[in-house]
Amino acid sequence: MGSNLSKTLFDKNNQIGGIMICGINDGYSKKDIKKESGQDKSIYIDQKDTFFSNEKCRSNPFKSSIIKWFRLWGIPLSEDENGAGHLERSISQINWIPQRSTSFTSNVKKSCIAENNDFYDALGYFKPLIIVLAGVGMHDAMESKQLRDKTHSIIGDIQETRFVNGASYKNVAHTDFKKAFRSKVVRYEKSTIIAMPHPSARGLSDKYIIDSATRNSIACIFEKYQS
Repeated sequence: MGSNLSKTLFDKNNQIGGIMICGINDGYSKKDIKKESGQDKSIYIDQKDTFFSNEKCRSNPFKSSIIKWFRLWGIPLSEDENGAGHLERSISQINWIPQRSTSFTSNVKKSCIAENNDFYDALGYFKPLIIVLAGVGMHDAMESKQLRDKTHSIIGDIQETRFVNGASYKNVAHTDFKKAFRSKVVRYEKSTIIAMPHPSARGLSDKYIIDSATRNSIACIFEKYQS
């Protein structure tokens, strides 16, 4: 499997049947490069050696956003090693596209269709029960005519699909439209996919993330991992 697939420690908790968070690619902005150049890397734990939300790992905007999403969904993740339980240690992070870049301007669906082998290798090997896709275009790719059979051969057929189409607004009165977003929860025979807008999407609001959780009962999907 590609090196882009090991962004977190794979252990007994998340190796088979865990929670997989999938980003589009390893985004690395010019600001990140500048910030990292002045950091003492010895004070951080390598993300590949520990659980996803560990506060002792160097943070990045993507990770911070995902941790925030879980909090807004009513499923706060512990960032402390002593407080981390089955939920936190069941989470792994991968990226679909192998290449690291300072920006991603390509069509997500087309790019994911073109470079899909590493993702499906991980999907087939780790067999996650829950997949959080940080970009709805990735699920569009999974259900495209090119990849649909590949998807269903690993996680089974679709049992249920729930959509959330919403918008953010420029003002509190919600009269000045800004941007539309879409997300969906898709239950397959062997896995459940939560497909959300990318965290960096301009205009994406906390309210939309909360609404997606309320309307799709996202917290209930994670109940197995919170005991």
